[in-house]
Amino acid sequence: MNKIAIFGCSGFALEVADICYELGYESILLLSDSNDNLPDINGLNIRSENDVGELNDSGYEFAIGIGDSLIRKKISDKYNELEFPNLIHPSAIFGLNQRNSLELVRGNIITAGVIFTNSIKLGSFGVYNLKASIGHDCIIDDFVSIMPNVTVSGNVHIFEGAFIGASATILQGNNDKKITIGSFSTVGGSSLVTKSVEDGVTVFGIPAKKFRIQGVK
Repeated sequence: MNKIAIFGCSGFALEVADICYELGYESILLLSDSNDNLPDINGLNIRSENDVGELNDSGYEFAIGIGDSLIRKKISDKYNELEFPNLIHPSAIFGLNQRNSLELVRGNIITAGVIFTNSIKLGSFGVYNLKASIGHDCIIDDFVSIMPNVTVSGNVHIFEGAFIGASATILQGNNDKKITIGSFSTVGGSSLVTKSVEDGVTVFGIPAKKFRIQGVK
């Protein structure tokens, strides 16, 4: 029996459960960091995170159904020995040999309609949400979150933990100088990124500019 337990009990965890159902998992559980006896959600049983060892011993695989990059990293670091398969919705599209590259990484969540073209280097524990598209020669590091309808053009490097909001567009880089999105930076929804973004900042708008709090330099 194919069995999987998903860290998280929110809406995104349920979307991950949908992918697991499409992939033929026969037992799908949600994992909560609460010790309370929580009711089922959408017919899915909720177990305490304290049960991870027991579930692992009984043959469960695991997924992290949490959009926050820092929390995903914390969970993956804590439970590094667990089996985290890449979960790929059947409708995702891959360019030539691109799907094979996923054999080198783990824990990615690839939802319905996502498109990967070719010559893309993917990290682990990424979230690729509905109908996002990733262009040629991109590098996507670990724990990146790419939200629905995002367009990442070719020759872009998205560093660890960056968050790209829904319907944002990152324009094309080139072979000599990729456009970069810094580690744990945030690109606001519907923004147009025309140049590189430094680490740990929030940018938004058309074109995307660094967010500044009024009165703070």
